[in-house]
Amino acid sequence: MVYSNLTVPSQVSPGDTTVVSADIRNNGTGTGEYNASLVIDGTAVEWMNGTLAPDASTTVTFEKELGPGTYQIAVDGLPAQTVTVDTPPNLEYSNQQVNTTEIGLEDAVNVSATVTNTGDVSDTFTATLSVDDEITQTKSVTLGAGESKTVSFVVSGLSLGEHTVRIGDLSPETVTVKAPDIAPTLSVETDVTKGVVPVNATVENLGNVDATGVDAIVEAKADNGGSWEELASRTVDLDAGESVAINTSLARVDARNYSVRVVADPADEIAEASETNNEVETRVTGGPLAKGYVKLPDGSPAVDDLVYTSRTNPGDEPWSVGRTFTDENGRFLVPVVNGTEQTIAYVQDGTSGWSGDHPRDGSPDIYSLHTTRGTERVLNVGNTTLPDAGLLNVTVVDQDGDPVENATIAVHHNNDGTRSGVAYKSNAEGLFPAGEGDKTGIEVRGDMEVRVTPPENDRFVNRTYWQNLTVDTSGANLTFRLAEGADLSPELDVKQRQRFNDGVNAP
Repeated sequence: MVYSNLTVPSQVSPGDTTVVSADIRNNGTGTGEYNASLVIDGTAVEWMNGTLAPDASTTVTFEKELGPGTYQIAVDGLPAQTVTVDTPPNLEYSNQQVNTTEIGLEDAVNVSATVTNTGDVSDTFTATLSVDDEITQTKSVTLGAGESKTVSFVVSGLSLGEHTVRIGDLSPETVTVKAPDIAPTLSVETDVTKGVVPVNATVENLGNVDATGVDAIVEAKADNGGSWEELASRTVDLDAGESVAINTSLARVDARNYSVRVVADPADEIAEASETNNEVETRVTGGPLAKGYVKLPDGSPAVDDLVYTSRTNPGDEPWSVGRTFTDENGRFLVPVVNGTEQTIAYVQDGTSGWSGDHPRDGSPDIYSLHTTRGTERVLNVGNTTLPDAGLLNVTVVDQDGDPVENATIAVHHNNDGTRSGVAYKSNAEGLFPAGEGDKTGIEVRGDMEVRVTPPENDRFVNRTYWQNLTVDTSGANLTFRLAEGADLSPELDVKQRQRFNDGVNAP
């Protein structure tokens, strides 16, 4: 058996089958068998058997799947030939670079890397960019065998905080996006009866970088179709994580109900992590009010004095409806109720209104402003200029003319059907202690009613004494002589009958 014509490809493409063939001739005189072997790198790996008649020949063919590399291939004793199986195209990444690891919210980062075809044949590859482990961009690149190129990606639109970027299978790089994030909050009572409602707002930088020149405005809008009106505003610098307070108040002058909001960066001048949290709004729902102004006799505003509302005939309802204090302009906004007659009255006392510490300045310490049956909205009672007042002194004594302590003295002002007043206990001298410091008496003007109720003990007759009088700037003095227990008998002390019939003894 003679072997010849070994055919072996010198180069095989990746994935192709390596085909090897050789001829075999029987040069003998008799039929014989052959056993052809495929030899790779000196080792027989496959065999083919057959029978040939004399002078007959045949071709044996071997097909072999070989991996990339160089091989010495022969059939039986024929000289081996070199076969190279090409390496398939393969994309490898290296030399990743990021131009910066910190960017602003509206900035971009450039990411580049070297891509190399480590295979023996050219191919077109797809290079990938991943952001936070998700492929977000791709690029097509054609590379010859062993060729390298640089691919670049531009990454933008990243949110606040840390992100990872990488090309292909390279290690991720961390990129931090820094930006301010201005967010306001609002704290306000939403269901009120008071006329002036505290409004407490904060503006906080939730971002990871400082913000300068941040504008913030607190506004309110009445339900009656009004426009937004500023309550307070500030321009501040905020470090990352810092907050500032903006405290103001809402005066419900034009309507019962208002919308209140805080707006940070209203002109949208600051690039922020979020542009959707710059505003917060809430509703303030309130009861009906009466509004007006009180001026002192010299025309200056009555500041920080009490204005209150009380039911004229409370019945089973509470006597008090509401109270407030005048502002720097003498304005008041006091709660009222609808459908019930009530008095709106003024007391010149900035402490509580009933402290018995009224100033001596020639202005009325008490004054009835208005009578109303209420409203469903905001009632304007107008401006009241207080008249000049006189000093009313009230003294309470017993039958011997000695002072009586702890009698209740109530002084009321009647103004065209509107009635209001104050009541205090008589002091050790039996006097009405309504003046500031140790001063006694009360400054009033107009039609007044004074009522005295004895102390709660067994000594005095349990009854009420009263006197109506008109007080001008000259003032007035009243003395009340209280009946004692034995005087209940009409046959005793008949000369003192006025204690029972007139209600007051002012000799």
